[in-house]
Parts: sequence; C-alpha cells; structure tokens
Amino acid sequence: MSVKLQPAGVSKCPVFPTDVVLALDTSDDVSQLDCERMRDILLSLLMKMGISGSNCPMGAQLAVVSYGNGTDYLVRLSDRKGRPALLQAVRGLSPAGSSGSRHLGDAVRFAVRHVFKRLRAGPLLGKVAVFFQVGWTRDAGSISTATLELSMLDITAVVVTFTEDHSLLDALLMNRNNRFHLYVWEMESQQRAEGMARCTLCCDQCLPAPECRWGTPRPLQVDVDIAFVVDGSHGGGADLYRAALTLVDAVLEEVEVARQPSASPPPRGARVALVTHTTPGFWPGGGRSPVLEGFHLTAYGHRTQTQRSVCEAVGHPLRGAPALGHALEWTLEKVLPAVPLLRRAQVLFAIVASETSSWDREKLRTLSLEAKCKGITLFVLALGPGVGTHELAELVHVASSPWEQHLLHLEGVSEAEVTYALGFTRAFLNPLKSGTNQYPPPDLIEQCGDPSRGDTPLQPTLPVRRLPKHQCGKSALTDDLKALEAKGSFREEDREAAMTSITQQEALENYEKSGYDAEENHQKDPAKLKKTGKERSPGNVYDPCSLAPVKGECQDYVL
Repeated sequence: MSVKLQPAGVSKCPVFPTDVVLALDTSDDVSQLDCERMRDILLSLLMKMGISGSNCPMGAQLAVVSYGNGTDYLVRLSDRKGRPALLQAVRGLSPAGSSGSRHLGDAVRFAVRHVFKRLRAGPLLGKVAVFFQVGWTRDAGSISTATLELSMLDITAVVVTFTEDHSLLDALLMNRNNRFHLYVWEMESQQRAEGMARCTLCCDQCLPAPECRWGTPRPLQVDVDIAFVVDGSHGGGADLYRAALTLVDAVLEEVEVARQPSASPPPRGARVALVTHTTPGFWPGGGRSPVLEGFHLTAYGHRTQTQRSVCEAVGHPLRGAPALGHALEWTLEKVLPAVPLLRRAQVLFAIVASETSSWDREKLRTLSLEAKCKGITLFVLALGPGVGTHELAELVHVASSPWEQHLLHLEGVSEAEVTYALGFTRAFLNPLKSGTNQYPPPDLIEQCGDPSRGDTPLQPTLPVRRLPKHQCGKSALTDDLKALEAKGSFREEDREAAMTSITQQEALENYEKSGYDAEENHQKDPAKLKKTGKERSPGNVYDPCSLAPVKGECQDYVL
C-alpha cells in the first residue's frame, strides 16, 4: 500500500523516520493569546511534516503532551494518529485546564523516560522533542538532570520560549553537539517555524542544509584532574574488568588531555590517572598497597600514550578482595595531592563490578564523605550483576549529589549498554564548568563541619559530541561482549528495583566519522591493539549515511 505522507509541493519532511514529542505549556500563567500562538505554531509544523499513521518506518510518528505542575498525554506515540486526528487534537487546545506552576525539567524527563520508551527501529531513526515555554521556570536542578538524560539518548531537543527571561541553564543552551536548540520568540513577528523545522524536525542527518551544519565537534576542553579507580578484584571477574577499562579508554576520547601536565601553571585540558584494585593478599594494616597504579596525573601529555597504557592494563586483573574504600583512601593520599597546582575540578571516577568486602564498608563511607567535603566529585559506574540492590543503596551515599547525575548501574555490557554508559559519562562531564552543581552541595556542608571547606564553584562549559572511533575503545571488546551475552552471563532485572538512576533504552547511537586527531590514531601501536581486538581503520567506521538506500516493502499494519 502506498501512503502519501505530505501535501503536494512540500519537500519530504522528515527525511528519515522520526519519532516526535510536542510538549505544550499549560501552566496557570498561560494566557489565551499564548495558547493560540502555541496552537498556530503546532498546526504549521504538522502541515509541513509527513505523518505516519502506522508503525511503518516512514515519516513522523507524533506524541503530544501538556505540562505544568505535571505532565499529561494528549496523544501517545502508540496511538499512531494520522494528520486529521492530530490537527483536531491541537485545534482543541485550551488554557482552561491549566495545571499549576511550570516544571519544564519534569516534562523533559517525562518525555525521555515514558514517551520515548518504545521506538521504531532503524539506524537513522530520528528522535526530536519540542518543548514550549511561555514563562520563567523554577526547577533548575530538574532541568540539569533532564538535560543529561537527553544527551545520553541522542534526542534532539528544541525549546521554543516566548520570553527572554527563560532561566534555562548554560548546559542546555551552550551545546555544540547539534542536539539542543533554543528559539526565543517574544513577539509573534519573530516566529520562524519553517526555519526551526528545517534544522530539527526536517533535518537531513546525512546531507544537512548549509545553515544547519556546525562542523565536527572537538574533545571537551575542561580543566579537571580525573582519577579512574577501576575494580579488578575477584568479585567482578576478568570480563567485567576488561569492559571497565574499555569504558575508560572510550571516555578518554571525550576529553582534551593536557599537553604538559606537570607544567606550572598546568595547561588547559584534563590530567588523568588510573589505579586498579585490589592487590592479592591485601589486608588493612598489613603494609601492602591496596591498588596498582597504572599511571599518575602527570605521566602523559598525549591522549594516545594514555590510551595505550590503559590497553596494556587490560590483561592484568588483580583478583584481590574487593576494597573500594581503601582504594579511594590510597588515591586521595597518593594521587590527587601528589601533583602541583591541583585543578579546581577534581573527579574520582570509580567503576565498580562487585560488592565491597564487609571490612571495607566503614572505610568506604568515611572516605567518600571526606572526598566530597573537600569538593571532589565522586562519579560511580556500577557494572554487571555483582552489584545488587543493597550495594546500590550504599553507592547512592558514596556518589556525589544529586546522585541521579553521578551514579549509573548497568546490568550487562551489551553494545547498547556500553553506548548508554558513554552517553551518560559524556553528559556528566559537560556541566563541570557550568556551575550547575556545587561541590560539596549546600545540604552536605553542615555535615562536613566547615561552611567553607572544599567549596569550589565551577565555571561554564560547552558540551560536545564525540564518539569513540578506534579499536581499543569500544570495538575491541565487541567479540567478548557478544560471547558474554551468548553465555547468558548477565541477568535482566527491573531497573527501578535495582535503583538504576536512569531508565535505559536499547537504542544505539549513530557513529560519525571524524578527521580530528587522525594522526594520533595512526600513531597507536598496532601490536597492542591486536591484543584486544581487530585493528580498526577509518574505512571500517560504521556510518549509516554511507550505505546504499534500500527500498523495502512496508504495509499499513498495527502491532
């Protein structure tokens, strides 16, 4: 059956199948005029787009929600309404059912966690969320967390606001990953719905219009000291240890490494250290170090050198008893204070694959609190089934606040989960310079005992989008991950019951070719890479846009 997706004379929009959420502001201060403006803009957008009335992978599939103090469905994606039904729903929009004060952050999180829960399949499937904001919003913290979730899932977010006093965060506005767009239309004469649609709803991911091209994102330039503390104990096993180091390697693709880390003052960029724990035979007070130091903060001034060292550590898990608390203590004493001129932003990035030993629990509580009181950020990635519900409850208190932005639990290490973890980490790094979060947070300062202890406000940042493109990172682990999944090594549990911070979606990000740092990738030792997987060349990068179009059969049916 052939379906006509757009009126005659209108160019194809969207170019690829796209799932769209339109969120209307129905707060109690929305006037009749504001309501009519939102309605007219929506009607204009609906007339430009080809609407799919089925789950056929063509055109746009739309959901419409309204938000104020809460968020309500007007049309669900699963309704698969055609253009006439959508137009009727939008024309019936009225401010009479206003729903309290404005909570934009909650509306964004609702769209991420509920509306985009089930999507159509396809390598170039688009995900776009358009939020209307009539006035000022108070939920800054909620918007910060929602921004993180949007970044993780590669959702293009559009905010159309009718006021300059929009109070949106820098983390949302100052984003160069082409995923966030702000349109301030105070006056009706400023509205340019067609231009907005061209670079968002109708954007061709493979051949974007000239005005929609922003160039290749570069690594995040943030002045930070990051110490990766990786679980190599017998509780996690060699496979999870390998997965953890692969994630470390991939995270290094996201940041600009300081060229001369020991210089005074330190140059721009990140200084990185790696420690693994726990050494065999370690016991508190026994005189043995609990960790093995891979490299310290001033060891390398080049990303390639750092990643090579990470790759070399892959085959050497320590297999001692789990002791995260003692590993953090050693890192706080030996790694962070051992370099000149510590950065204002300091991160302990702990990758945990097992429940820590009973004799280590008190140490973990006290040392994590001490680190946070010093203004150090604790980010915890819990990996695999060895981290159960009880341990996650403990890690909530270990991670920095808000824990929703600093703690992630993955049940397994499938390709989708690894991609999800990279998106989460990338979104976590973005606000380190934005001042969005304060370390320590105000609610912890009293517990720390000194109102000024460790208070290190941060500066604004520019989030970027840069995906791993070399074999040692994500692809070197592909065969191992598939083998683990085939053996059924990981169980699927309810993520809310396991206190997972964000609802995970089985959605793979599209990989992009990037010419940046090409020389660095060619400098890597091929012999080292072959130890962890096949050598990868730029020609092997997965790029859906390079595939020849395939015209398949599609019937008008409903699941």
